[in-house]
Amino acid sequence: MENGDKAYYCYQGTAVLKDGAPQTETGPWRLIRGTGKLKGLTGKGTYKGTAGADGTMTYEVQGEYQSSPKQS
Repeated sequence: MENGDKAYYCYQGTAVLKDGAPQTETGPWRLIRGTGKLKGLTGKGTYKGTAGADGTMTYEVQGEYQSSPKQS
C-alpha cells in the first residue's frame, strides 16, 4: 500500500509445463499476516494461472478475508 502497510501471502500450487514453459498453475493461497492497518487480517482461497502466447501469466484469484476484532 502507499502508506507502507503490507500483506504477506503464501501460494502453494501445481504447474503444468510444456517444453519447460508454464502453461497453467493452480492451487490454494493464504493471507498469513499484515502490517499497519492490515495487522490481524487473515484469508484464504484459490488461484488459477494461464500462460499467454507472449510468455506472461494471467491469474484469477478467488477467496475471502476477514479482520480480527479490535482489541482495547
